[in-house]
Amino acid sequence: MEKIRWAICDDINFICESFELALKKYSILEYVGAAYNSDECEVLCLNKKPDILLLDIQMEKEYSGITAISKIKKVSPDTKIIMLTSHNDENYIFSSFTEGADNYILKSSSTDAIYTAMINLYNGQCTMEEDIMQLLVKQSKKIATRQQSLLYIITIMSSLSQSEFEILRAIYSGQTYKEIASSRFVETGTIKKQVSRILHKFNSKKMKDIIDMLSELNVFELYDSNNIKMDDINK
Repeated sequence: MEKIRWAICDDINFICESFELALKKYSILEYVGAAYNSDECEVLCLNKKPDILLLDIQMEKEYSGITAISKIKKVSPDTKIIMLTSHNDENYIFSSFTEGADNYILKSSSTDAIYTAMINLYNGQCTMEEDIMQLLVKQSKKIATRQQSLLYIITIMSSLSQSEFEILRAIYSGQTYKEIASSRFVETGTIKKQVSRILHKFNSKKMKDIIDMLSELNVFELYDSNNIKMDDINK
């Protein structure tokens, strides 16, 4: 029977040794080595081309394992990567799969569960633990909802006049109506009238609700990072 060649990358030597020892009982598995940081892992995969790699997420840096995925896939494209971690965290999980990981399992899982995940992945099946699947679904829904909300907000933003947009940005940055009026050389009442129009366009009664929504979606940061101006979106 063809052996399944596997390797592990974890910055804690004891963990690598523990998994090597625990998985020795499965005769179909052939251990080909360990690495203790992302650079060593890339070299290991380049030289050994393991079928399965157990890859820790947090090593020299918090996301070292995740950022190493694409490099590993480049030097050993046929290597299947199982993220091996202590963190049942939806952001870690989603980031791992986004970068190209093939599965994700907790270090606290039983040896049999890890072995089964390795066998299934080698055979082209990706079976995940139920709680991991639920977290993935939750994160996917969250992203979908955020994208819909962002589209809704940008549609409203495109209906603002240049003046309304600048006033909204000023309020977002923490300026008071009086400060905005002074900087624009107008009366405070004029600013309040424009704020009323902004509230109407957002179908909102409170400016705080609008600011909270813009902050949660990082709307102005999005405009700034893409160098978008009101003249551009109003064309």
